[in-house]
Amino acid sequence: MNIKTGKHIVSLLAIFCSLQSATADEIDKSMEVLIVDDSSLMRTIDRNLLGEIGIKHVTEAGNAEFALESLKSRHYDFVLLSWRLNGTSGLNVLSAIRNDPDTRLLPVIVTFDTNENTPDNIATGTQAGVNNYLTKPFTANDLRAKLEHTFNLR
Repeated sequence: MNIKTGKHIVSLLAIFCSLQSATADEIDKSMEVLIVDDSSLMRTIDRNLLGEIGIKHVTEAGNAEFALESLKSRHYDFVLLSWRLNGTSGLNVLSAIRNDPDTRLLPVIVTFDTNENTPDNIATGTQAGVNNYLTKPFTANDLRAKLEHTFNLR
């Protein structure tokens, strides 16, 4: 390989690396997020993973009632919703979101416990309007990938 070819390869690698970085930076870090999970530990983990991505504007809801009240009083860019909640289900919260004209198009990513990630639950959630799924435990990179897919950033 001559020096000229080597410089072209280095230039192409630099362009490729910058494109890779741009994809990661395309997630709007000013997004407002509502985390809905009845486990305070899981809400903390979710908040920290969002923080690793750079998303800092997070509201936590420990139950369906607070989540639905929050959705009426504040704008959110997406909801990270646990499939299982004490006293109700994430599916009921999703149904309320989809039936409200103000939130019906709000992106919702459902989080499953490992044993909940079944074809039946995925089919039920998809029919109800889930935008994407994550199975616990998940990483910041897993969450980033789902956000990029949900917001068509790839």
